[in-house]
Amino acid sequence: MYRIEPVLKPYEWGSKDRLQTMFPHGRAAHVTGPLAEVWFSGHPVWPSVVDGGPAGSSTVDQLIRDDPTSMLGEFDSSRFGPVLPFLLKVISARRPLSLQVHPVSFRAREGFNRENRAGIASDSPSRAYRDRVEKNEMVVALDPFELSVGFAGMGVTRSVLARVRHPVAAAMLRCVEEADESPGYDGVGDDDVGDDDAMAWLSHGARARRRALGIAVTSPPRCAAGLYDALRKALAGADDGRGAAMLRHALVAADAFPGDCSPLALLLMNAVSLDRGQGMYVPAGTLHTYIGGTAVEIMTNSDTVLRAGLTVKPRHVDEALRVVDYEGDGGVRLLSFSGETPGLSVHGRAVAGAMSPGIEEFMLSWCSLPDSIGVRVGEGAGEESYVELDRGRVRVVLCVSGGVRCETTAGSLLLNPGEAALAPAVERVRVFPVPNDGDCAILMASPAI
Repeated sequence: MYRIEPVLKPYEWGSKDRLQTMFPHGRAAHVTGPLAEVWFSGHPVWPSVVDGGPAGSSTVDQLIRDDPTSMLGEFDSSRFGPVLPFLLKVISARRPLSLQVHPVSFRAREGFNRENRAGIASDSPSRAYRDRVEKNEMVVALDPFELSVGFAGMGVTRSVLARVRHPVAAAMLRCVEEADESPGYDGVGDDDVGDDDAMAWLSHGARARRRALGIAVTSPPRCAAGLYDALRKALAGADDGRGAAMLRHALVAADAFPGDCSPLALLLMNAVSLDRGQGMYVPAGTLHTYIGGTAVEIMTNSDTVLRAGLTVKPRHVDEALRVVDYEGDGGVRLLSFSGETPGLSVHGRAVAGAMSPGIEEFMLSWCSLPDSIGVRVGEGAGEESYVELDRGRVRVVLCVSGGVRCETTAGSLLLNPGEAALAPAVERVRVFPVPNDGDCAILMASPAI
């Protein structure tokens, strides 16, 4: 079992203290500016460093390439190849981050190969596709977490846009109203930004969303004049409900990005609030943005992000418009931890659960390990609480609170809050709470079991 060092991402939208507090024992604690993301990663461009690994295996990706069967297990090394199939992040946003979409498999391959043929360097700001991998992700709230994700129903979209007295919102509303009058399918129109032949098969409702989204993300900065005030007035007159939540998210985004019309895109989308422990699956092709809060993200091992708005980073608007799934919510699902815990067993007073979106690359497990010190007779005194991880799957074990001791046949490893370890598939691991550290909690990322 190997301690791994996180990759830190000090993006401007990050929190100025939340992750520094959550990760008090490493480099994150010394970041004085915004810290947005902490990665536990086997991505070839941004891999985590391995502490105490075999000679020559200084990063997670190299460690797996050197011995994929021991690290991943025979089954997962055969289905994924010598790579970690998931990427685990902890993120904290104090302001909205980019309006974005990730490509489905054929789009990722086509885009990556196209940019390679064009000679675009892998680290170039103009590069849109960083790899060939379809990017699905799941976000799990550690604190209350707000996001806009997928497309809302046409009825609520029409109602919300009609409340906003602004020329760009009015143009978007006309797109939605035209869709009501002509059901069915049609061809590509001259006003469809970034269209390709595949768009000819969109339904009228999907075409309306596409046109409205295109207006929001391509309107020049001068068109954003008066947008914040228009959204504020619309929210003041709205009844509490789905429409009000959509307007609130758009207002927060407009405050963070003055001179940008893309906050209006959030009026096409579902406004979602996650409580601690709730999760949401965001499949490839789904338009989304995170508004604020702290969460764990687990995703397929890809770093391709196609940004359409709400960012100071390079945008790839035409490419994003091609990739978005416009036919509804795209398979977005609200998730919670279940009592079933495949691949692990709990003992004593330990409690565990698992969350999986039903794809093979990743799942998350959670375990609470009560400190046995001070337990009264009749409440489990004398029972040692621990969780045992079966062999056969690689895992990243992240200590969220308290302290834990990870034991294998090769030795033991102590993890403090915010520290993580890579557990090879070949090892059976037992995780115990450290006495006097209070109740402990860990998150475990693995391929689906």
